[in-house]
Amino acid sequence: MAFLQDLVSGEQYCYALTNFVAHKNVEEKRRQLEEQEQPIGLLRARIALLEGTANSQDALTKQGGTSVDAFSIKVRRLINRWAAEVVRSPPANLDIVYAAAISDITCTK
Repeated sequence: MAFLQDLVSGEQYCYALTNFVAHKNVEEKRRQLEEQEQPIGLLRARIALLEGTANSQDALTKQGGTSVDAFSIKVRRLINRWAAEVVRSPPANLDIVYAAAISDITCTK
């Protein structure tokens, strides 16, 4: 009869099993999120570097330089922002802007 006293009710067993499975799923999701945060952190660092907002120690390149790289990145960023603004709200008809850009590239007047 001692064997019967060690048993739990079906309801308690289901509750414990459900909690175990839920806990296991939560731990698996937590592990997956931690794995996803590593490349996200690397991407954020790279974005900060490209935007010029990374601190100087993080901005060091493999070649060891920062000033020319940072300047180049800032110029590219400004050009991209300017181009986006021109496309979003053009100062003239886009056909005129296009023709002006093509004439600048081909050095024709």
